[in-house]
Amino acid sequence: MAYGLLLAPPLGTPHEWAEVRLGDIWAPADPLLLSILGRFAGLDASRWPCTHSPNAVLLRLADSRTPIVDGAGGPLETSFMVSVAPDSL
Repeated sequence: MAYGLLLAPPLGTPHEWAEVRLGDIWAPADPLLLSILGRFAGLDASRWPCTHSPNAVLLRLADSRTPIVDGAGGPLETSFMVSVAPDSL
C-alpha cells in the first residue's frame, strides 16, 4: 500500500492505493479510481482501462496514511491547488 496525493486539477487530495512490483519497480494500481473516473468524470475507458497504472496522477509520500498537515489539535484535513503547466501538454 502507498499513501500520498491524487493530483487531479483543481485540487490534490490525500489518497491511498496499492502498488505491485513489476521487475525492479513498484507501479501504482488503482482499478477502482480509474473505473470511477471513467464512469462519472468522462475519463476515456478505452485509453485508461482499470488495468492501466494511474502513475502520472499519484504522488507517493509514505507507505501508509500519514498526516500531511499537523495543527495544534492534531492532523488537519487538507487539499492542495494543482495546475498543469502549458509546456507539459
